[in-house]
Amino acid sequence: MSWLTGSGGGYPYWLGQNPQPQPYGSFLSTQAQTVAAANTTTPITMDTTATASQTYVSGSRVYVQATGIYRVLFTAQLDTTSGGQQQVYIWFRQNGVNIPNSNSTFTIQNNGENVAACEIYVSMLAGDYVEVVMQSPDAGMRAQYFPAAGSTPNNYPAIPSIILDINKIA
Repeated sequence: MSWLTGSGGGYPYWLGQNPQPQPYGSFLSTQAQTVAAANTTTPITMDTTATASQTYVSGSRVYVQATGIYRVLFTAQLDTTSGGQQQVYIWFRQNGVNIPNSNSTFTIQNNGENVAACEIYVSMLAGDYVEVVMQSPDAGMRAQYFPAAGSTPNNYPAIPSIILDINKIA
């Protein structure tokens, strides 16, 4: 048996196995993103690539460069400026089409914050994209960014408005 090694560790290379890592990506946003208007579907954009291989982001769309089954997971830091109890719907789209049964609803209380999280498995062709969209009857609903704060040793990192991870699993 022979092994190919690199910064990612060793990959067994026998029986024609490909030593290349599976496609993956982790993308996030350092901006607050308010719904476009009440009851209007709004794509959630990403402006930062934390790490990626054979995937890339353009606005709200995360593209894959290899055909396969992908695990897609997002977390969004939700916030509202409207007070009271406000609801938001967040779901996945593939190539601009809603993915059936991928919607989740979250309720934000009294100008508080809440973290939304959801994951799905999606069959994708090379060149396809997936995105996360939100809609709310509350025009003040947003995916909120919070900057890093505090001072050493009690400082803490920023809170992105969204983090989206994608991994090819098959």
